[in-house]
Amino acid sequence: MSYVHQVPGRLRLRDRRLAHESRATRSLCHQLRALPGVDDVAHRPRASSLVVLYDPTRLDPETLWTHLEAHGLGAAPALPVPMPAPRAARPAPTIDARFMNSSATTLGAAFGRALFGAVLKSSVERGVASLVTAAIR
Repeated sequence: MSYVHQVPGRLRLRDRRLAHESRATRSLCHQLRALPGVDDVAHRPRASSLVVLYDPTRLDPETLWTHLEAHGLGAAPALPVPMPAPRAARPAPTIDARFMNSSATTLGAAFGRALFGAVLKSSVERGVASLVTAAIR
């Protein structure tokens, strides 16, 4: 079992053996749910992981890891899991890009107004034609 992530009340374990639903996985979930202070265990086969939700006032992470080791479920990590490097920020738009965005917005607004006007005109013409036809009959 390898440690993936832990915050108070939530621990995620990952192992490629968890990629499929099996009798061993169901047994593991049952053993974890039986621990005092564990609220729920969610098996996520697509992520090859288990998420353990627990009450941090009743069960601290060290005790949880001790129980996991006692049940042969793994060892606590020696070092924290490294976080991925943050992505580089997108460069600020240039003056040309800002101008193009402004032009596109203006053009889009003009097109929207023209389309709305055409639909409104057509609707009014049909309504008037219907009223005239009804009045003639």
